[in-house]
Amino acid sequence: MLVLFSTLFFMPILPLDAGGGVGPPACPNERACDVGVKFEEQGTPRTCGVGISLFGFDLSIGGDECYPMRLTYPAHQECHGKRNVGTYCAVEQVQPVSVEHCDCSRAAVLGTGFTLPDCVCTAAGTLGTLTDYKTENCAPPPVQGGGSSTGGRS
Repeated sequence: MLVLFSTLFFMPILPLDAGGGVGPPACPNERACDVGVKFEEQGTPRTCGVGISLFGFDLSIGGDECYPMRLTYPAHQECHGKRNVGTYCAVEQVQPVSVEHCDCSRAAVLGTGFTLPDCVCTAAGTLGTLTDYKTENCAPPPVQGGGSSTGGRS
């Protein structure tokens, strides 16, 4: 009776540790997810129009827009908690986010007075980095009992 009373009395005070306090944490059972390359254009765009030169005046009509800066985020993997038994998401490497400066360029069509527009971008270095993840296997549980069985007596 005293043992039962002592157990019930001291039980709320004892710390509860389901993992035993030793060894690695449980496997999160998640994997890395693919993210494709992404281009992001920034700034106020200019219209690169089809041009014509009349009596020394350059005129342009319509055409595509050309943003002054373009960022390129490389294809990589991110961790979004996608379920995958026996694996976890781990950092693989850091990748650069590249930046390009862009401007309208016109190629003259010889003998016609027409110019064809194009948005030309040139590399201007990096603007930052992003982290690329990978999927790794969780460590297998240790073998219980150690050693191997020969199946018979010697």
